[in-house]
Amino acid sequence: KNVNTTAHLAAACANILNGFYMYNVSRSKKIEEEQKGPLMLNMFIGTLFSTAGGYLVDGAINKKLKPFDDFIEKHYPKNADNIKNGFRIAKGLMVFQLLYRFVSPVIATPIANHISNKVREKKEGDKGILTV
Repeated sequence: KNVNTTAHLAAACANILNGFYMYNVSRSKKIEEEQKGPLMLNMFIGTLFSTAGGYLVDGAINKKLKPFDDFIEKHYPKNADNIKNGFRIAKGLMVFQLLYRFVSPVIATPIANHISNKVREKKEGDKGILTV
C-alpha cells in the first residue's frame, strides 16, 4: 500500500493548476506587461516551496506517528490499517493544502518582489520598488 499516493496527487494537482494560472497570467490582456513577470515568478516560487515543503513536513510527521500506530493497533486491532491509512491520507491533504494556500504565499511574495526589483533595477537602472 502506498499511502503517499495522496501526497503525490495533491502535489500534482496543485502544480498543474499553478501552471495554468501562470499561463493565463502570461496571456491576460487585463494585466500590465510589467506585472506579469513578478506575478508568474511569485506563483513559481510558491509552487516550488509548497511542493518541497509539503513532502518534507509530511515525511517528518509520518516519522513521529509511530506511537499513534502502536496505540491504534493496541486499541482497534480489527480496523487498525483502515484507521491509520485514513488518518495519513487526511493528514497529507491538510499538510499540502496548508502550505499551498497559507504558508507559501507569505514566503514566496517577498522573495518574488525582491528578485523582480533586482531584475528591474538592472534592466532600467531604476532603484524603485516594484509592487505585486
